[in-house]
Formats: sequence, C-alpha cells, structure tokens
Amino acid sequence: MKKTLLILALMLNGLAYANTNEVTTSKNTSITVQQKNISAVFQDIEIIKLFAILGQETGKKFYVDASISGKVSLRVKDTSIENVLKMIEQSENLKIEVYGNDFIVKKR
Repeated sequence: MKKTLLILALMLNGLAYANTNEVTTSKNTSITVQQKNISAVFQDIEIIKLFAILGQETGKKFYVDASISGKVSLRVKDTSIENVLKMIEQSENLKIEVYGNDFIVKKR
C-alpha cells in the first residue's frame, strides 16, 4: 500500500517512471551486469533511456523528474550500481534518492 501511494505521489509531482518495457539498445550502448557490478558503455544516450536500461538490468525502478532531459555518455567497468549512480549525479548535477528498490531522480 505504501509503495502504491509513493508511486502515485511521484506521478502527481511531475515524475515519470523510466519504462523498461520500451528499452532497446543501439550500437553506441552496451551493458553487462555481474554480481551487483556493472560494466557499460553509453554514448550520447538520452538520460531517461539510461535509467530505463539500468532499471531493466539491475531490477531497480527509477522515477525521473519530467524536467530532466538531454544526452549523456558514460563508460564504467566492474563498478557497483551505487558508484555508477554517484557518477551520474555528479556529472549531470542530479540528486538521486533511494527508497528501498526505488530511486527518485531529481535536479539539484
């Protein structure tokens, strides 16, 4: 019940769920997840798509503020999801809040 209320509240506040059912990768994108670590190359990918792919590959849910847009590039090797998210936070001036398996992505 609490999770449903959280999701509803997020949607009402202008956040969008990074839908993993519509994710396709391109020749500029590759990702490997092994035992909680990620090796990935993302080149000029829409940031919403980046979070959708991360969600699909890690089983986590990302809710991204609707005002966040643009393309990013990221290259990581054998890096924890936590460190990948810290890199994205710093490079894109974002704030990522963690609620269990749910991640809320906002502008700083």
